[in-house]
Amino acid sequence: MILSTSLRRISLVIIFLSINSYASASSIPHMVKDINPNGSADIRDVTEMNGELFFTATDGINGRALWRSDGTEEGTVMIKDINPSNDNSTDCGPEKLTIMNGTLFFTAGDMYYFDMMNQHLECNNELWKSDGTAQGTVLVKDIQPQGYSSDPRALTALDDTLFFTAIESSHSGRELWKSDGTEEGTVMIKDIDPYPGSSSMPDYLTAVNNTLYFGADNGELGRELWKSDGTEEGTTLVKEINPRNDWFGGHAYPKELTNINDMLFFIATDGTHGQKVWKSDGTEVGTVMIKGTDTDDPIYNNPFYITGINDFIYFVAWAYVDGQPHLWKSDGTETGLFIVREDMRISPTRSYEINGMLYFFITSQQEQQLWKSDGTDLGTVMVKNINRGEPTGLFLSNIIDVNGTAFFLATDEAHGGELWKSDGTAAGTVMVADINPGSTDSRPSELLYHNDILYFQADDGINGPELWALPAPTETDEDAIPDGDDNCPLVHNPNQEDTYPPQGNGIGDACDCEADFDCNGNVDALDAMNFLWDFGRGAYYDPCTNARWCYGDFDCNGAVDADDVDKFLEDFGRSHYFNPCPACVVRDWCSY
Repeated sequence: MILSTSLRRISLVIIFLSINSYASASSIPHMVKDINPNGSADIRDVTEMNGELFFTATDGINGRALWRSDGTEEGTVMIKDINPSNDNSTDCGPEKLTIMNGTLFFTAGDMYYFDMMNQHLECNNELWKSDGTAQGTVLVKDIQPQGYSSDPRALTALDDTLFFTAIESSHSGRELWKSDGTEEGTVMIKDIDPYPGSSSMPDYLTAVNNTLYFGADNGELGRELWKSDGTEEGTTLVKEINPRNDWFGGHAYPKELTNINDMLFFIATDGTHGQKVWKSDGTEVGTVMIKGTDTDDPIYNNPFYITGINDFIYFVAWAYVDGQPHLWKSDGTETGLFIVREDMRISPTRSYEINGMLYFFITSQQEQQLWKSDGTDLGTVMVKNINRGEPTGLFLSNIIDVNGTAFFLATDEAHGGELWKSDGTAAGTVMVADINPGSTDSRPSELLYHNDILYFQADDGINGPELWALPAPTETDEDAIPDGDDNCPLVHNPNQEDTYPPQGNGIGDACDCEADFDCNGNVDALDAMNFLWDFGRGAYYDPCTNARWCYGDFDCNGAVDADDVDKFLEDFGRSHYFNPCPACVVRDWCSY
């Protein structure tokens, strides 16, 4: 069969376009299911367990209930409506979804009671668990019986133990509890504040290694840092950071407890230096303040948003030198602290690690900017000024890492609040899709990446807030370049070289025509014979269809001529060259 090369070249373009079209089509966000056809599904607490999504939602009929999804419409189903009488006027959960050892734990109420003091209905919220089935969704323990609520909070998994706080009337107030998932194994660990009518009110529960850290007030020392191994005797004060005076205990108010490289970092005050960043290894002597100086002269105050990357911690704090908020970096030692970039004033936004870099937002002078930092002055730069209009709280969203790409909610004047992504460059910081067309917000939230799909809640302006999904782009040759953007998607070519013809042709060199006609791994005399056989012929067998050998129209212009000689001579005798054969389909050496 004899074909014109122009026709063959057209076929190459069609292949290239189809690959890009497929990649684009597979990366378009879509609604998984219209859970509430008459309004908002109001999806919350999205998490992943055993290969499926779990979340709470309202379908307009059953009130807030526990749901699961495998990413398909038919696989998105309600597990159980724990409180069938729940009309959403009083929120009985489920909420606080937490995974421990393949079991989902959460809080929920299956009935109401009337709060005489506050004169309104309340839910009898208790600890529940689920294996993903209606039959396996059961109450763990009725901690506060007779229809009242123990109101479990701060569910935190540590190995085989679920820690949380709860109220039980015989102990007067909120204390630290644990559960192994059984009724008998759900017990109070310690009545830290044993005084009648008092409560230690544990908060900021954080697991580090095999220890749980938290803030608590035992009624004598004030609110300080505590730890627990799950036993009464192993639940102890770490350090009295703000010592008591003659009359009552001081309060260190530990907060933002954060596990960074198996070390606890947190914010507290010792009563003298104001709020500072502290670290602890769980011992009194190993609980120290990061002052940033070897003197008592303060250099920063009121830190917040602690983030750890590699061997460093970052946070935002006000500097005494200019009274402005800055991004600070610490190596974790008492004095190893400095401002990352002196001329940058950062608004109070949380930082996120994406592919070893710190990403954060800045809003200033009616601008909304995405920034990144490698921890150095020169490496701290604005990625893109996304919106130059009025600042909006919609912009300040969380950022999640999807294979080294940042995904987040951002707002611009033309599109409102939509889903955006960034590869760390201005050109690569783009809106993913205008889900709610025009300047109206789709308000993406509850972002979770699982099994190569980004799930989130969004409102398209028609169906209300529902569950959406964005499949990750196809990436066949493992060179970190999506097929739709790859000039040779079937052959690993991370550099994307395209030097032939000299001006390039949109096809990567790794997939371009080469001179190994017999595909034996060498450009040699046998290939010269085949080339000479073809040279000067106006018609020849097209190797893309049924020929045994590849032929010599390197530039695919329909003629084997002097222009092709140059390319042949360039290849002839080379021991290494781009071999098209691994990417060939029926020895298709002119395409991929």
